[in-house]
Amino acid sequence: MGRMTHSSLPSKVVLDRGKYMIDLPTVTWVQEVSAAGAIQLNGWAFVDVGLTVPSEIFLELFSRRTRAVQWVKAERCERKDVATHFGDPELTYAGFNARIDLEEMYGEYGVRVYQVDDDHTYRSEELVELRIALQEYEKTVREGLAKKFLRGNGLEIGALQRKLSVSPECRVTYVDRMSLEELLQHYPEMARFDLQRPDIIDDGETLGTILSETQDFVIANHFLEHCQNPIQTIENLLRVLKEGGTLYMAVPDKRYTFDNSRRLTTYATLADTRRLGRRADIQELYAEWAREVQHTPEESVPKLAKQLSSERYSIHFNVWTLDTLMHFLLRTREDFGLPFAVTAVVSADNEVVFVLTKNLEHAC
Repeated sequence: MGRMTHSSLPSKVVLDRGKYMIDLPTVTWVQEVSAAGAIQLNGWAFVDVGLTVPSEIFLELFSRRTRAVQWVKAERCERKDVATHFGDPELTYAGFNARIDLEEMYGEYGVRVYQVDDDHTYRSEELVELRIALQEYEKTVREGLAKKFLRGNGLEIGALQRKLSVSPECRVTYVDRMSLEELLQHYPEMARFDLQRPDIIDDGETLGTILSETQDFVIANHFLEHCQNPIQTIENLLRVLKEGGTLYMAVPDKRYTFDNSRRLTTYATLADTRRLGRRADIQELYAEWAREVQHTPEESVPKLAKQLSSERYSIHFNVWTLDTLMHFLLRTREDFGLPFAVTAVVSADNEVVFVLTKNLEHAC
């Protein structure tokens, strides 16, 4: 019990019905749960007085940040207090407990209870919200590398709720493709976060308003995986850097994120995208996202994929592991003559942090 799973619930008729409670204080917000280890959630749930308590019970965790859904199998346990309160001895085993491993989780999650019997699945309303903090070593890695390598004036692209902490002598200009108000409208799940207001509205993949060779650094954390044409994006990020400037990127490793069941992005796909100027597999990627990340029933996948595409919703178009990401960067430098040297690489929790230095001598 307890390990996060990405399997769907049994295929049943889903009903919004039941009586349920999670044993927490009256405040329904748990702030800054440590990401090291696990937490235990206990409570009780049943369908109705006089009915048999469903034997199977799950917790659904819905990420505010990614919209991904994950499941935790719970175990039934004795709750004589529930049976006494409702006057029904059949409710003696209406209790449940679930262990939630936090190692692959970050951000805010809504929690629902699902009970399953032979014919139906009974879904609760949202019972509690969890905020799961960064692991301390991940935060230390990010900030330590920033303080070591970043100096002068630079840009941060797509900071949203997690802008990078830099040395006091750094001056950062924040860039995003939408205004703060538009970001909140596009990502309603971000409403609870304190988002960084952009100073410049620009496409981070092109930086069309930024002059060449004007920046001492560019920060692009959890950005490259969202780029349809990542090779061209890196070219543009390097373009705005001065000689010797620093490109600082944190990129998720799919093995430790909600992308773990998705196919790896091939180098050939990205090289073809750069040469053709367009991504040929966009619709396939939206369908895969709907299926593998949002766990949408197969019959509903085409509709959701079409909706996400029409909204230009920013999914992870690229999926890498540490080794395939390294291969991508080095092969890109070789094949397209990109002028950078790899200065530092650190794998921390669910991401890999790269520090690249613009060096014209490395251009082919």
